[in-house]
Amino acid sequence: MAIEGFNIRLSLGGLGIFLYGMFLFEQSISELSTGTFKKLIKKWTSGRFWSIMIGTGATVAVQNSGIISLIAVGFAGAGIISLLGAVGLVVGANIGTTFQGLMIALL
Repeated sequence: MAIEGFNIRLSLGGLGIFLYGMFLFEQSISELSTGTFKKLIKKWTSGRFWSIMIGTGATVAVQNSGIISLIAVGFAGAGIISLLGAVGLVVGANIGTTFQGLMIALL
């Protein structure tokens, strides 16, 4: 089932492993998070503006928007943050990536 180097079985297997890893991440976060941690994260991501700012700052600090997006999806799946907060973090991650590109271009 290969089409010029593309193997559908390997692709589906990789997708399955990724989804299983996200499931394990969500379960771990929901079990390990304390009440204080949940309150702090919910407070930081309760509004659109602050969730975007947190996403931007985290992306600039970590220098990888993919990690921030995966963490946002995991937190939303675990019920720690709302969907609005997760969307704000992802938008902030994209803004942070753009900000990093501008900083490098100016240097």
